[in-house]
Amino acid sequence: MKAAISLRCGVCGHNHLQDVKCSICGHIGKSRSFKCFKMASSAFKFSVQRFDCQGQDKAIAGTVTALESANLALWMFVKILRGKIFPNAPNVLSDDPESRHLISFVGDGPMGVARWKPKIFQSGIHDAIIERFGIVQSKRRQGNAKRFLRVVVEDIWTFYAQKPTHPQALIAYVPQNDSFAAMKLFQSVGFQATSQAEMVVDNTLLQMQMAWGCCNPQVNE
Repeated sequence: MKAAISLRCGVCGHNHLQDVKCSICGHIGKSRSFKCFKMASSAFKFSVQRFDCQGQDKAIAGTVTALESANLALWMFVKILRGKIFPNAPNVLSDDPESRHLISFVGDGPMGVARWKPKIFQSGIHDAIIERFGIVQSKRRQGNAKRFLRVVVEDIWTFYAQKPTHPQALIAYVPQNDSFAAMKLFQSVGFQATSQAEMVVDNTLLQMQMAWGCCNPQVNE
């Protein structure tokens, strides 16, 4: 094993190891320029925060009051981002008290929203429905959407990990347009298109789904 070599310190000007106290002046540490070079900038750090209305008073379930009580700051971000990402979308999907909301950030700036909820049909079949998913225009085509969608899938998996039952599939209603960008995004994380489609104002939503066994993040790594 080679011995560490003392180099001239850019701060105190004496020869000593970067993390060892200088025997002449007592300085310890690396120069500021070295630290800045090595430090990962938090301005580009990707993160996701989430909240839901579970455990709240049933008298306010499904209302804006419930969402504000759950997390006022994140709910404000959700409303702002929805207006930017879905400016022309009719608000046909209300905020169900069972829904979970996820907000993605780059640094301190919110850039994306997602909403999903567990669904039990009359037949007894369980599914997890991704009702909303979107990224602001300026953050698209940078890998952010795929990264965020993976987190949404992981959130669904984690949610059901401690439950006695799990959904048969994850279902998303994806807008179809000339570029098919949204469909390709969902395909990239394992969703497959079905034959079902739903018409909404100025758009067609294609149903895509992923079997439960395919959404385990540990298997897909």
